[in-house]
Amino acid sequence: MQCEVDLADDGMDAINRIFDKKFDLILMDIMLGGEIDGIEVAKQTQSSLEIPIVFATGYDDQTILDRAKLLNPAGYILKPYNARQIGVTIEMALYVAKVEKKRRRAEKSLIESENLYRSLFKGMLNCFAYCQMLFEDGRPQDFIYLAVNDAFGLQTGLKDVVGRKATEVIPGIREADPQLFEIYARVAKTGQPERFEIFVEALQMWFCVSVYSPEHEYFVAVFDVITERKRLEEALYRSRDMLANVIDSIPQSVFWKDRNSVYLGCNQAYMRSIGIDNVEKIVGKTDYDLPWSLEETESYLANDREVMESSKPKYHILESCQRSDGTSLFVDTTKVPLIDVDGKVYGVLGVYEDITERKRTENALRESEERLELAIRSALMGVWTWDIIKDRRYFDKQVCFLLGITPKTFTGNAEEFFQSVHPDDQETVKAAMARTLYHDVMYAPEYRVVWPDGSVHYVASRGRLIRDEAGRPMRVDGVLWDITERNLAEEEHKRLEAQLRQAQKMEAIGTLAGGIAHDFNNILGAIMGYTQLAMTGNYTESQLNDFLREVLNAGHRAKDLIKQILTFSRQSEQSKHIIAGEKVSHFGR
Repeated sequence: MQCEVDLADDGMDAINRIFDKKFDLILMDIMLGGEIDGIEVAKQTQSSLEIPIVFATGYDDQTILDRAKLLNPAGYILKPYNARQIGVTIEMALYVAKVEKKRRRAEKSLIESENLYRSLFKGMLNCFAYCQMLFEDGRPQDFIYLAVNDAFGLQTGLKDVVGRKATEVIPGIREADPQLFEIYARVAKTGQPERFEIFVEALQMWFCVSVYSPEHEYFVAVFDVITERKRLEEALYRSRDMLANVIDSIPQSVFWKDRNSVYLGCNQAYMRSIGIDNVEKIVGKTDYDLPWSLEETESYLANDREVMESSKPKYHILESCQRSDGTSLFVDTTKVPLIDVDGKVYGVLGVYEDITERKRTENALRESEERLELAIRSALMGVWTWDIIKDRRYFDKQVCFLLGITPKTFTGNAEEFFQSVHPDDQETVKAAMARTLYHDVMYAPEYRVVWPDGSVHYVASRGRLIRDEAGRPMRVDGVLWDITERNLAEEEHKRLEAQLRQAQKMEAIGTLAGGIAHDFNNILGAIMGYTQLAMTGNYTESQLNDFLREVLNAGHRAKDLIKQILTFSRQSEQSKHIIAGEKVSHFGR
C-alpha cells in the first residue's frame, strides 16, 4: 500500500494543513502538542469535512477514550504499534469510510427525493388520489382513499377523505357512476394504465382522469376537474353550430381558404351558386380545380394574395364566375384576411352576392334611359327637376335654351325662373305647381316665356311629384318643350275657320233670299190688305181694332224675320242659352 504522508507539529498546524490540502484519511494522535489536542482537531474537521479519522494514542484513560468515541472515528491504534497494524487499520478505515460515504449519499439522495416528491405531491395543480380497491366476489364494491393532495380538496370540494371509503365520502356514487368503479377496478387488477374523461353524476362534475396501478388492487388517480372547460366547449360547439347554421342560412355566398388559397370550407349558398352539390368537391381544392376559366382563376388568386399580403380587406370586387353548367354569374365580392391570435394571416374569407339579375336590370335600365334620352332629344325636349327641400331647380341645356336662360349663370332659385315667365302667365304656373304639390296631380301648364331679346315663345311642361319613404314631397321631375309653332298654327286655323263659317253664312243667305222675300210679301200683303179694309169700308170700332191688331202682328213678324237675318249674317258666334225643359215641351205641343 503506497501513500503520501504529511506531518503536523501541533493541533493548530494540523488544522491548517487539513483545510489546506485534501486528505483521504487523518491519523490523529489524541495528545497533540499545542493549545488544542487531537480530539478537538478531529471535532473541528468533521464539522466541515467528510474525512475518516483514526485516533492513535498510548493512553488508556477512559475519559479521553469516551471523548474520542463521541466523534465516531474510523478506528483506533494503541501504542506501541507497528507498520502492519497501521496499514491494516488504515485500509479498514478507508473501506469503512467509502461504504459510509455511499450510505450518506444514498440517504441524502433519498431525502432529496422524498422532499421533491413531497413538494410535488403537495404543490401539484392536478388532483392526486392514492386508493385501495375493495372487491367482493371479484366485483368492485368500493375503494378507500389512502392519500390525497391539497389540489384534490380544492377542486372537488371534498374534505377529510383519507382513510374513508368513496361511498362514505360521496353518497350514491356507486349506483350513479358504476362506470368509474369498473375502470378503477380494471386498472387495479391488470396494471394497465388508462386515461379518460367522465361526467360523475354524484358530484355533477366533469373529470379528466389518468389512472395507473403501483401494486395489485391499488391505484393512483391523477385528474383535473374540467366542468368549466366542458361548459365552454359545449358553448363553443353550440356557437359553432349556430354560426354554421347562420352561414348556411344567409343568401350571400361564403367561402374561406388557407394561406395557399386551398379551400377550407363554404356555405350552401356558395355551392348552389356555382352548381356544386357536395362540399367535398370544394374542400382541399384550389381555384384551378374548379370550373372557372383560367382568366377568372388567376384574378381570384391575385386578389387572395393582395388581401393576405396587405392584411387589409378588399371590398366590392366586381367579377364574373363561370358555373359548372357553363353559364356565368356576375358577383360583387368582398375578401378579408383571416388572422390568428398571434396576429398572423393564415387565410382569406370571401363573401359575394350574385348580382346577375341586378346587372341585367341595370343594363335594361341603361338601355331604356338611352332610348328615352334619344326620344327626348329627338323631340327637342328638355329635362328639369325641382328639389322641393332645397327649393332649387336644375335645368339641362335644352330647358335653359327654351326659357332663354344662360346655363352658366343660372343658380336655380325661383326668382330667376319666374323672370323668364310672361308676367300674365306667372300665376298660372304657380297654381299648376301648387295643385301638383298639394293634390299630387300631374304638373301640366302651358305658358309663355319672354326671351332676353323680347321675343315671346310658348312652352308646355309636364312633371310628376316624387315622395320620400315617409311620404313627404321630395322633388318634381319633368320635361319642357316648345309649342310656339303649334299655337301659331292653331290661331291661324281658328282664323280660317271663322272666315269659312262667314262665307258659308253668306252663301246660305243667298240661297234663302227667295224664301225670305216670299215671307216678306205675305207679311206686306196682310199689312196692306187690312189697311185698305179699314180705309174703304164702314166698320165698327171693334172691327177696326181687329184690323189694326192684325197689322201690328204682321209688323212683329217682319221685325223677327229681319233680326234672324242680321244674326245669321254676323261674323261673331251666336250666344247659346239653355232652355228649360218645360218650355221645350210647351214649344213642341
